[in-house]
Amino acid sequence: KSSRGKTGSEVCSACEPGQEAPEHGSERCRACRRGHYSEEDGAKECMQCPGGKGTVDLGSSSRESCMCMPGEYLSSVRIGPTSRNQSSDAFLETCAPCLPGLECPGGDGPPGQAAGFWAEVLDAEERKYSVFRCRNKMECPDGPLGICAEGR
Repeated sequence: KSSRGKTGSEVCSACEPGQEAPEHGSERCRACRRGHYSEEDGAKECMQCPGGKGTVDLGSSSRESCMCMPGEYLSSVRIGPTSRNQSSDAFLETCAPCLPGLECPGGDGPPGQAAGFWAEVLDAEERKYSVFRCRNKMECPDGPLGICAEGR
């Protein structure tokens, strides 16, 4: 608990979502660091975003604000069924560094194709790609993965 920034206050109140008070009797709440969040009032400490994800701002109050940062894209690794009763595979999501020839603005969407490159989607669920350099940018424009110039 904290006095929410009111030094010398006689009444303590819980920190708001997006803040933490890691030391008992803290006089002030502090905003969660980038890559961390807290969703509830009175958080002692902020939770780290899963899968190497980060947050754009300080003081994130929701796990949904965790995302891959610019220069990364969301990748999935198939880990198989998580129980005997589960017939379909489960996936572990993690942020992966952008491959040369791809454009990765961040977020949870797939990367884009940079001009002068062509990207083949090897596995859409796991987001695995193979990227090839084209002879020139006119043959392979930037945009969604796998596009070629008209007539190619």
